[in-house]
Amino acid sequence: MDSDIKKLAKAFKQGESQREYLTFSELNRMASADCKYPILKKAFICSCLTGLRWSDIDRMKWLEVRDEDNGARIIFRQKKTDGLEYLDIST
Repeated sequence: MDSDIKKLAKAFKQGESQREYLTFSELNRMASADCKYPILKKAFICSCLTGLRWSDIDRMKWLEVRDEDNGARIIFRQKKTDGLEYLDIST
């Protein structure tokens, strides 16, 4: 059989997932809590405040953070899509 079996398979539709999030007061409590791994805590809080994935935060370099007139901007290549992204952040 010379045909590629993957071409015969059809993708299934995924439903919209329910996203969980922390409230501002919950995030403040997390920020003031003790953590065995401070760098992990900082990355988690950064993720909560920016919406960036862990994989993107882990790969982030300081040269991707730029001062702009209205605050700061992160210019990075997203790991999942390999697309260039611009994220304005307030300071």
